[in-house]
Amino acid sequence: MAIKGVLRNIIYVKDMAKMVAFYRDVMGLTLNYPHVDDYSGQFWVEFQAGAITIALHAGGTGEASKGAPKIVFAVDDIEAEHKRLTDAGVKMTDIANVAPQVFSADCWDSEGNYFSIDYHTDE
Repeated sequence: MAIKGVLRNIIYVKDMAKMVAFYRDVMGLTLNYPHVDDYSGQFWVEFQAGAITIALHAGGTGEASKGAPKIVFAVDDIEAEHKRLTDAGVKMTDIANVAPQVFSADCWDSEGNYFSIDYHTDE
């Protein structure tokens, strides 16, 4: 038996409606399930994020866990995405050249969960 890959990343959330709005409306992820008008009573909500699913799971404290795994989103234009997210009110660091051919900015969602946007150059 072997690991086939990463299926999903689960984020425990306190305010489901607020977090759905963040990942759907601010981050622009595609909502997989469920499709309802009010998310405040939902226990589980899924988004498509490339090859994996990001699931929001009710029952969180609304505070990010120290040492929790970090989601890294790939972007085609880090400067444009940084500006778009900053203009939308997302807390972000400046863009940094973190490794050869890798530019990154750290970000926090509306409950303080840590993630990054990354751009990898071809050269």
